[in-house]
Amino acid sequence: MSVATRLHERTAELTRLGAALDAAAAGRGGTVVVEGTAGIGKTTLLAAVREQAREGRARSLSARASELESRFPFGMVHQLLDQVVFAMDEDERAAAFAGAARLAAELFDEGATSASADDLYPTLHGLYWLCAHLAASAPLVILFDDAQWADEPSLSFVQFLSRRIDELPILLVVGTRPAHAERNPLLSPIVTDPAATVLRPAPLSDAVVGEWVRTVVDAHVDPAFAHACHTATGGNPFLLTELLREVGAERLEPTAAAAHRVGALAPGGVSAVVTRRLGTMPSGTVAFARAVAVLGDGTSQGLAAALAEMDDETAGEAAAALCRAEMLEDRNGLAFAHPLIRTTVYSALTPGERSAAHAQAARLLAARGAGADAQAAHLLATDPCGDVDAVETLRSAAARAGALGAPRSAVTYLERALLEPPQETVRPQLLIELGRAETRAGGSEAIRHLEEALVLAEDEPTRARAALELARRLKYGGRAVQAVEILEQRLVHAGQLDAALAEQIEVELVSSGYLSVGARERLQPRLAQQADPGRPPRTMLEAWTIAALAFDESAAGSSAAHAAELATRAMVGELIPDEVTACGYGRLMSGVGAMWADRFDHAATVFATMLDGARRRGSGVAFSAAHSMSALNNWRLGALADADADATASLELASEMAGAETFRSAAQAIQALVAMERGLPHDELRRLRDAMAPEQHDTDSLPYHLVHHARGSLSVALGEVRVGLDDLLAGMRREHEWGALCPAPSGCRAAASLAHTALGERDEALLLADEDVRRARGFGAPRALGMALHAQALAHGGERAIAGLSEAVAVLEESRARVELTRSLVELGAALRRAGQRTEARATLRRALELAVRSGAVRLSDR
Repeated sequence: MSVATRLHERTAELTRLGAALDAAAAGRGGTVVVEGTAGIGKTTLLAAVREQAREGRARSLSARASELESRFPFGMVHQLLDQVVFAMDEDERAAAFAGAARLAAELFDEGATSASADDLYPTLHGLYWLCAHLAASAPLVILFDDAQWADEPSLSFVQFLSRRIDELPILLVVGTRPAHAERNPLLSPIVTDPAATVLRPAPLSDAVVGEWVRTVVDAHVDPAFAHACHTATGGNPFLLTELLREVGAERLEPTAAAAHRVGALAPGGVSAVVTRRLGTMPSGTVAFARAVAVLGDGTSQGLAAALAEMDDETAGEAAAALCRAEMLEDRNGLAFAHPLIRTTVYSALTPGERSAAHAQAARLLAARGAGADAQAAHLLATDPCGDVDAVETLRSAAARAGALGAPRSAVTYLERALLEPPQETVRPQLLIELGRAETRAGGSEAIRHLEEALVLAEDEPTRARAALELARRLKYGGRAVQAVEILEQRLVHAGQLDAALAEQIEVELVSSGYLSVGARERLQPRLAQQADPGRPPRTMLEAWTIAALAFDESAAGSSAAHAAELATRAMVGELIPDEVTACGYGRLMSGVGAMWADRFDHAATVFATMLDGARRRGSGVAFSAAHSMSALNNWRLGALADADADATASLELASEMAGAETFRSAAQAIQALVAMERGLPHDELRRLRDAMAPEQHDTDSLPYHLVHHARGSLSVALGEVRVGLDDLLAGMRREHEWGALCPAPSGCRAAASLAHTALGERDEALLLADEDVRRARGFGAPRALGMALHAQALAHGGERAIAGLSEAVAVLEESRARVELTRSLVELGAALRRAGQRTEARATLRRALELAVRSGAVRLSDR
């Protein structure tokens, strides 16, 4: 009998699942969520999909979580893919893990802990491409059941995959209890995703329950008895199955007179039923069932026998009896037929018995060579007892979880190791590991643990490592000045460190001055002492210093040519990594320095290299950072579509990746400015402006001046000129605070001058514009000078406007800044028209229109 024929009142659900399967087979993948209470039939519906997939020659992979799975990083993913991966021969495996899929390879290498992921993105990216490879030969159906108990990395994979399969032959089906009931926040985005189809099977009707009872018990069931069955179970298929099993065991006559006894056979759950059934089975069956409950679904009969302290023959008899009673199933190892049965068996153990059983399970797994993460899942359920080996196992499991990009799992393991507790000599290093994991996971306790590690450390290298982690947590949490204080203390003892660690301390310290206004002010004497070696760099610190000088040269407006030369030289030898760590931030600074100097090609190359590196490693933080700076570079070039795509990609990743928030200001500002130039409706511009409220940002961060510029520009475009002017002036003050005296970093001064002109305040407008022109001429970057000349010309007005705008156009012709050139052409054409020079005006405006259309600058083309 097929699964579908065993389903009752599920025609609508089966039809929609079949349609989703057909769509996936045609290359239009999608996600279906089957949500409902325990026993409502979710698992049976998923089994029906698996049967349909088999009939349609699709490949199906399935996994089903249990409470134990929630402690095991990628536990559900392993259930899905282990058998497939480990069944591959060498050539098949090489093909499957080619390209980006290699980022997930370590997940299937039990001993691998070498990855350096800052987040979950690399592994998720790799798993996505592995699934895409598997779907290339046949449509792929992925079934995730009881997802409410799944581990966080596996649920993150479900989210990641569900957003990216609309053009792949992949159907993802997720069975889960209501997210609000299980309090699992990771389920909510999956269930509420507008692109997902959500099925919520209803309880069976009274009529269908009556038909079921007549089929199972007796064709002549009294309607009152059938109704009592419906009332007792609420139409829940699993509870009804168990109830009818009890009716049969009790030989209860299905009469109206016996209807009142039905309620006694179906208490609030199935615990009494399961307990009675176990009591009728052979000796040792209870112990074996409890061993399986402790070990979790998928365990082997031999391991369960060892935990139950049974010989193989007795264990085999117990397993057979439990399978005959439909309490256990043999599907790639022993598993309970329903989570409610497992919960009943497990709950019968006292807390002390559970702790002892899980401790023994961990020992048995260790003896059989299982990985640290498999052992750690059991150690989490034991009582602390000062076990040194347990601490090391939990640390090893945490290291692997961190390497796979599952910092929350690492935190769980390390917090438990801390409770064991560790030996005093180990505690500082364990606290550093915990603080690092909490920082990556966004945990609030990271600072406290790292501060404790700094106090407890007995040697300077350990103190230095604790200080590095603490400084990074503080710096990206808006407390960069405090980070500087901590690192300065450690540099006093740099003589006790090896050269590499001392260099990291120095770079981490100085880098704070390129993220925070307050830190930059405190570090000014040190920053002023940074010296150009006058040659290509030989060490990472030299390369980093040259990149920092390129940034400073452009910000101060000294010389665009020299800034560009420094930016280029910093990259010689590729000594700065492309990761966005303190060191990797130097690569980004080189690109920014070049961009401000109008060396757009060099900047584009730097950012493209960062993007390539991020793709290779699958680093979401680096990807977000590179996209945000690429957006800024494309905005300056006037490539609005590219700028918008980069900004959108950066913001999407920043919302998913802990640690990517630093780059949100630039991306959000560019997204808003592009929307303004594209002529979006005022309501949308107002929404974008209000989304950049100060409380949404770290206002101490250096890039915050971009938010002021964007917010001020949008207000002016909305007709709220005075409000916009206030923001633009605030942006100018912010730039001056950290030494950005050149107009190149944002153009706030030119925009403020234009706002003054719009308000009729020409003296104030000229004061700003004249200063902008003076500084821009000294710097030598055409874009900044053209914008300054544009503002100065409009502040003068009259005949002087034509001369000034003509010079602005001539300068901007050299800059490749298409939108700024178009803006000046529009104003020049308007000035020529007002002066009666209509032929010249017409030619100028025609060229402006062509450029505006080509750039997608709807606002200017409409003008």
